Amino acid sequence: EKGKVVHSVLMFNLKSFEFKKWSKAYVDITNTEREVNQEVFPNEEEDSVILYSLLLVYAAQDLVLWDEAIQNLALAGAGVLIVCSFTFVHPLMTLLMGLSIFIIDSYLFGLLYFASILFNSISAINLVMSIGLSVDYTMHVMQCFLTIEAETKRDRAFMSLKKMGVPVMMGAFTSLVGVLPLAFASSMIFRTFFQMISATVGFAAYVGLIVMPIILSFVGPPPILARDIERIPS
Repeated sequence: EKGKVVHSVLMFNLKSFEFKKWSKAYVDITNTEREVNQEVFPNEEEDSVILYSLLLVYAAQDLVLWDEAIQNLALAGAGVLIVCSFTFVHPLMTLLMGLSIFIIDSYLFGLLYFASILFNSISAINLVMSIGLSVDYTMHVMQCFLTIEAETKRDRAFMSLKKMGVPVMMGAFTSLVGVLPLAFASSMIFRTFFQMISATVGFAAYVGLIVMPIILSFVGPPPILARDIERIPS
């Protein structure tokens, strides 16, 4: 238009690249775009040079993904602990629930490394979801431990497993069966969901049926019976 280039498109293809390096290069690309607009077009109110690629969208997401994941994990964990503080009468049980969530999520972060699962938006969503999913497998055993009266903590932990072990195992089994078809999907998204959710169920069942009863047998609080709950001031 009157000797001025209004619109120009430069297209290029990358035959191969490493996504981690591309994400870091996104910062340099955006800085270059800003410098070009400031030096070449200093009088323009709007940016005259705009760099765009579909890969830049994922690169920008990857730059903030770690901070966003940690923030959402903290918020989800805090929400679970607040609810547990009303569900469990004893505050120690709330702290132990927080410990179980930390253990399960630590296992999941280790799974990302050893199973070569990319830390992306899909796996980050599953990490946040795991906080809510994992509570179910430990809360039943812990709640049962609070309501059982026996001579020793070890006996109470054993009786809790005897009473709630099979229901928890059946719940874990049905959850695994429900996500099993995702293992045969051709999409990476569905396969990642299967890996993360099945691992969450497995780790949560392990913590709820093995790790937490052992901890309760040593540091578990005394039983809170119906007559004790009636005496608690509202």
